[in-house]
Amino acid sequence: MVEHVLSDSWLIAGWTGPLAIFGASALPTALLLTAWNSSTGRLPALALIGLWGGLLVASLIGHFPVPLLGYGASTVLGFGLALAMVSATPVGEGEG
Repeated sequence: MVEHVLSDSWLIAGWTGPLAIFGASALPTALLLTAWNSSTGRLPALALIGLWGGLLVASLIGHFPVPLLGYGASTVLGFGLALAMVSATPVGEGEG
C-alpha cells in the first residue's frame, strides 16, 4: 500500500520510520539550499517546496501516495529535472 508509507513505516521496525522521514525530507532540503544560495532560482525553488509540502500533507491526511516513497520513478525523474531547472543559469546572464 503506497498511501500511508510514512505512518506504516514506524510499525515495521524502529529504523524504518526515521529512514522514511529522511527520504521524504531530502528533496525539500535540497530545494531549500538551492533557494538559499541562488538569487535567480529562489522563486521556482520555493514554489517546488510548497508543492512538495502540499503533497506530503495530502498523503498524511488522505489516501494519496507519498511523494518519492509511494510513487514510481516518474516522481524521481520529474523532481530531478526540476532541480536541474532551478539551479540552471539563465541564458545571457553569464555573458559579458
